[in-house]
Formats: sequence, structure tokens, C-alpha cells
Amino acid sequence: MNRHLLILTALKHEAAAIEKGLKRVRGLENRYRIYVIGPGAGKLSQLQKMPVDGIVMAGLAGGLDPQLRCGDVVIDEASQSDVADSIWRRGKFHSAASIIASPKEKGELFRATGALVVDMESDAARKLATEWSVPYLGIRAVLDCADEALDPALLRLTSPSGGVRAGAVVSQLLRRPTTVATLLRMQSRSAFALKNLSAAIAQILQRVN
Repeated sequence: MNRHLLILTALKHEAAAIEKGLKRVRGLENRYRIYVIGPGAGKLSQLQKMPVDGIVMAGLAGGLDPQLRCGDVVIDEASQSDVADSIWRRGKFHSAASIIASPKEKGELFRATGALVVDMESDAARKLATEWSVPYLGIRAVLDCADEALDPALLRLTSPSGGVRAGAVVSQLLRRPTTVATLLRMQSRSAFALKNLSAAIAQILQRVN
């Protein structure tokens, strides 16, 4: 069986964007596999051990460092690889149990931890890499900056499997029609950040293979 890098994402649209970006680059076929673990890594326990060369935790994250802008790509300092050190900023990732939505919360977390970004899955991915005895690489693109609020309702529109809950979206729009503008804005920012992220992952795959 061919070995490959296992790329984990929390959300299906993250996985789709990364897959689309990687398919545009020749020579990366059969060098990776993407698996969606759901928000907070809720589906990670369903993943069966397989022969892989490493685990990559990829996706969007909230910015904690005020210097980071939407679309900036950052590398987890806990990564056991220096392949991206000379290109992207490297620093601490903080995994939270729930969404960190307000600038106040982000500021407090930044001062307390010194982390560049916050997500809900990196701790679990690092642990899995340790259990499987393979290298770990964490890579994220910033979606919401430190001074920007993220509507917690957006997370409720996501299913435990990492997909979009269509019924919840319709219900939310009926209750709060202004959510349309928020969703369109976040969709645009997400597409931009994921484009940068997929390009970064493609570069890394080219370097390690």
C-alpha cells in the first residue's frame, strides 16, 4: 500500500477547497488523503489507523495576534517539520473547547497564551500523530482577525460531521434576515483564505515528496 500524508480538516468545505487546489498541481496525485474530522474533532475517533508518512491538520482559524490579517497562513510551532519555516510565520496554536468569538475574548486569550491563532482541533490532531508515531504538521489560514467579531451562530449552522445544516441556515435567515450579509461576507473571506491555504499545502507537498 502506498504511503501518503493524511490531511485532516474540521469542515467539508475546507476539505473541498484544499482538494480543488491540490488537483490543480501536477504530480501530487496519490500523495495525500483528506479526511473531515468535524468541528472540535468529533469524528476523529472513527478514523482507523493507516500507514501514512505524516498527519497534517489544516483549515481556517481565528486570529489572536493583532498583526495577522485574513488569509495569512501560519504554521503550528509544535510541527515536527521545518519545511515551511522560511516561508510562513510559525507560532503557537491554541485549541479551545468552544468558539472564541469576540475581540475581547481573543485579546484575553492572546495575552494569556501568546498563541497566534485559535482553533478547536489541533490538540486532537497532535495527539493522534503521537499515537500513530508519525510527524505532525499544523497549518491554518486566518479567517477572522483579532479585532473582528465572529457570529457564534455561524458554528450552529455546521453539523457534527463538518457539513452545512441546510435547515438551520433557513431557520437562521428567517429569524435574522441580516444574516445573509454576514454569510456572504464570510463566504468571500473563507474562499480567499482557503485559496491561500491550499496553495501553501501544495508547496509543502512538493517539498516533502
